[in-house]
Amino acid sequence: MPWQVPETRPSILLRVRDASDHEAWTAFESIYRPAIVRAACLKGLQRADAEDVAQVVLSGLAERPIGFTTDGDARFRSWLARVTENAVIDRFRKQGREANLIAESAKDASETDFTSCFDLEYRREVFQWAAKILRREFSTDTWAAFWNTAVENRSVDEVASELGRSPGSIYSSRTRIMRRLREQVQHFDESLEGEL
Repeated sequence: MPWQVPETRPSILLRVRDASDHEAWTAFESIYRPAIVRAACLKGLQRADAEDVAQVVLSGLAERPIGFTTDGDARFRSWLARVTENAVIDRFRKQGREANLIAESAKDASETDFTSCFDLEYRREVFQWAAKILRREFSTDTWAAFWNTAVENRSVDEVASELGRSPGSIYSSRTRIMRRLREQVQHFDESLEGEL
């Protein structure tokens, strides 16, 4: 079973509507700020401008009621991707005439394209979050067996030789960690609220 992205649970989305709920905002920002920044960079903004876009988007969420339903994670992420894309286009427009041309071509790109880009960055951020938490559970060799084969796509035989282990033990280590990653993302809401 492939690794799946956890849902942004309605409970965290409802809690984020309260700007004074700092715990919910810390958890929410730890996942979404980096995703917004990377998606904005992929659309052509410099890192500092992308950070500004993230600040604008997240500040806007804190200042007004969030305009989405909590009926589903995909709807929320699509909505947030649209808000982010509009902020990126606005940023390009503010940068001047040449940037306007870039903004127009960005606007002409399909909404699905930006939503897909945003979703990919979100998935990457959730993976990094889960890996950071799980890294503490495993020995250095076990983690290296997983990371080198599953993330860096190195061959099992090469990693086994490097670590002085059998290929079977490499597969076993990788399988155990993948199972724990799936469990971690299934409990995303509780872990997000309690661990970050």
